[in-house]
Amino acid sequence: MISENATNGGGTTGSLVLCVLVSTNNGRAKLYMTLGLSGSGKSTWAMKQVLSRPPGDMVRIGKDSLRHSCHGGRVAGRTTEVQIERLRDVMIEAMLKMGVDVVNDDCNLFVGHEERMRQIAADCDAEFILKDFTHVPVEACIARDARRPGHAHVGREVILREARDLARRPRYPSGE
Repeated sequence: MISENATNGGGTTGSLVLCVLVSTNNGRAKLYMTLGLSGSGKSTWAMKQVLSRPPGDMVRIGKDSLRHSCHGGRVAGRTTEVQIERLRDVMIEAMLKMGVDVVNDDCNLFVGHEERMRQIAADCDAEFILKDFTHVPVEACIARDARRPGHAHVGREVILREARDLARRPRYPSGE
C-alpha cells in the first residue's frame, strides 16, 4: 500500500491511499465458467470454490449478484442488462489481470456467452475452464428454485424456457 498526503478540492490536506492488489496464486490465472440451468447448483459450487481458497485467490462474479448490487435484483430490460454485462466483463478482466482466479456462475446458455468468456480469458492470458451443470435434471432445478427466497426465485416457466434454450445450444467448436 502506498500512502501520501494530498489536498482535496478545498485545499485541506488529506491522505491519498493507493492499494495494490496481488493474488497469492502461483502461475496463470483461471477463468471458470459455469454452464447450466437456474437451480442446477452453479452458484453453490462457485461459492464453495471461493471459500476453499485463501482470501484474494479467487472471486465469484456473476450477473445475478451484480443485478442485486446495482439494481436491487431487478431487471429493467436491455438497458440494465447491458450495464450488468459490461460491469461483469470489466470485473472479470481486472481480476484475471491481477492474477486472481475467477468463477463466473451465470447460466451461459448461449454459445455467444461462452465465446465472450473464452475471449476475456485469452485477452488476459488466463486458462479457461468450463464447469458443466447440464446433467442436473430439469425437475431437480425447478424443485431447488421453489425453495429460493425473493429475487433468487425465477420460477418454473423460466427454467423450462432455459431448458429449451439449452437443448438448442450447439456445443462449442472445440468439443468442450
